[in-house]
Amino acid sequence: MSQKQPLKQRSQHQQRPLERLYLLKRLVRMFDDLKPHIADLRKRLTLSVIVIIVFAFFAFYFHKIIIDFTKAPLVSMVGKDPFIGGIGVFFTAMKISLFTGFIMALPVVFWQIWLFVAPGLYDNEKKYIIPFVAVSTLM
Repeated sequence: MSQKQPLKQRSQHQQRPLERLYLLKRLVRMFDDLKPHIADLRKRLTLSVIVIIVFAFFAFYFHKIIIDFTKAPLVSMVGKDPFIGGIGVFFTAMKISLFTGFIMALPVVFWQIWLFVAPGLYDNEKKYIIPFVAVSTLM
């Protein structure tokens, strides 16, 4: 008992693929506009990760000094070494190295964030960033 749709409804239904094609073309154009920004973001993130890894390797060389410095208050309070087993020492050294590398690389990471964000800001917006960064650095 199917009834035929009126002619007007069929023509609207047939126009939907054209609307979808138009929307798809708009989406492709939007993505083409975003490609340079995504490529720039990828470059900035890659450089930041490389700098963090380099500083983490540098910090791993000094991990014994860093661990002794950080566990000294704990050992004085508890009275014993907090490490349990040999693998715990290695993972702690890796975590400390990565964290220290991240802290040491923060100026470069922040600079990369600024280089990514700054082109999208107006001049009056940029002038508010300098006091904000200065105050947040002191905090």
